[in-house]
Amino acid sequence: SSVYNSDYRYSDHDPYIVGLKLNAEPEEEEVCDFSYSEAFNQTLGEFQAYDMKGGNDWYIKDNSYAYINGYSTGANDDWLVSPSFDLSNKLSANIAFSHANAYGSSSLWKTHCKLKISSDFKTDVQSATWEDIEIPFGSGNWNFRNVSVKVPAKYLGKENVSLAFHYNVTSTNDAPAWEVKNFVFTSSCEEESSDIEYVISP
Repeated sequence: SSVYNSDYRYSDHDPYIVGLKLNAEPEEEEVCDFSYSEAFNQTLGEFQAYDMKGGNDWYIKDNSYAYINGYSTGANDDWLVSPSFDLSNKLSANIAFSHANAYGSSSLWKTHCKLKISSDFKTDVQSATWEDIEIPFGSGNWNFRNVSVKVPAKYLGKENVSLAFHYNVTSTNDAPAWEVKNFVFTSSCEEESSDIEYVISP
């Protein structure tokens, strides 16, 4: 109940204070979905090439793809490493690209040409811990194969995840050529649905 006179209002309720924060900066929204792409049609982009052994290195060929071929230069150990990706708040991530091989024994392409992943790479590929991610290969020389693979669950939640195309041959006897293009990395803070299909343009 309240009592009034002509000038004042009195109340039997306790007063309360409302605080307003003026000039407050808006909170940043969490970025849920992330996508990174590199076509390799002009430069290696943010990827870094590391030539650890041999006379050949990764480079852009015909303005169309990243290319490596260890033929005629003996043993080769060459890495093409992506920028690092922050998966600290991610529940799913996917790697997609197209690649082709030629020369040498096709049964050994998977031995010489590997996709790898690391959560502790900084600047030295040899001191980092790398894990292979199994990928399919084309059916013959220069036949591009589209690849879409999930990032292993153990890397989700990591802040510094790098990927690498690793080319390694011990002699010129079975040195294949390797072409890579249309790399796409995606991640999300939502779990990936099993019916999602990734399509890479040829």
